[in-house]
Amino acid sequence: MYRLNGDDKDQYIHLRQNSAGLIYDFKLSQRWKLNLIAGHTFSQRLETFNMDQKVPFEGFGKLNNRVANVYYRQNSFIFQGGISYEF
Repeated sequence: MYRLNGDDKDQYIHLRQNSAGLIYDFKLSQRWKLNLIAGHTFSQRLETFNMDQKVPFEGFGKLNNRVANVYYRQNSFIFQGGISYEF
């Protein structure tokens, strides 16, 4: 979750994503590694809420009672790559 601050905005963004995929690690040399990830999201939701709709840590049952200001729901493919160095 991320908070949005502005002149007239006091909101927070909530992103929920469930995905599955494959991870491939390729060792380039003794300490360098190439990481590749490919997958698909089964459920992806991006919503914004007013700060007065925050749910306390004990009240997870009230998460679905909130009313979103902005709501996006779309599944997508995931592709990610990176290089890492081991110390």
